[in-house]
Amino acid sequence: MAQANSGSSSYLLDSNLQTDSPIPLFKPFTQVLWENLPILAVLLLVIFLCFAYWFWRKQKKSIDNPITSTPPIDPYQEAQNALSSLLREKPRLDPKPFTFRLSQILRLYIGREFRLTALEQTSEEFIEAVSRHSFLKLHALQSVKEFAVRGDLIKYSPEYNLSKDLEELFHLAKHIVEHTHAELQNKKLQEEAGQSQTQSQ
Repeated sequence: MAQANSGSSSYLLDSNLQTDSPIPLFKPFTQVLWENLPILAVLLLVIFLCFAYWFWRKQKKSIDNPITSTPPIDPYQEAQNALSSLLREKPRLDPKPFTFRLSQILRLYIGREFRLTALEQTSEEFIEAVSRHSFLKLHALQSVKEFAVRGDLIKYSPEYNLSKDLEELFHLAKHIVEHTHAELQNKKLQEEAGQSQTQSQ
């Protein structure tokens, strides 16, 4: 019995036993990664396939519905088209609606070409805005004044039905559009020529 107790004590005091490492409670990350490698590979494959499908749908949608850029509006061409349509309209509008429409075409052209807020202005305000614009003051002020005076006479007279005056008013508006456009093109050409001369020097 004494020998048994002695053996047990010597076992507990064994230096090798005392220095043994404890059993780990968690596995190393590399081991966990290696054991779950097939699952991770499948998961990554699914994510890749989902991304590829989303990208394909996006590309297909852009091809099926291409974004069409709207060409910039040419105020001069737009005004010419509107004037032609007004002249061809059958039956011709009565003097007052005809003059209102003609004034609208002219104001839209000047407003878009020269960046003025002309459409909602009174005749006096419209003339004042034109007079403050250096280019329009030089090339269109007198014609705009004449158009405003003659147009107001037709628009606000109780009865007015002189087709000759309507035709003259139409040609005056057309002259303002064409003259300012021609002068604007000449100005651009002169500026380009001046830039070319400066660069050549």
